[in-house]
Amino acid sequence: MISDKQYKGLSDSVYWLDPKHGDYAPEMRKGSKFNYKGETYKILKIENNSKNGM
Repeated sequence: MISDKQYKGLSDSVYWLDPKHGDYAPEMRKGSKFNYKGETYKILKIENNSKNGM
């Protein structure tokens, strides 16, 4: 189970996919894996929605 604090951290890490973000991580792309707080997560899909800015 993911705590609220962990969820917030994961949510924040989503912005690392944006080249305009200060913590941009170009290695984070569809299919790649990353570690957060000792757990491994896989990026399943990336969406760029110009209508909502996400």
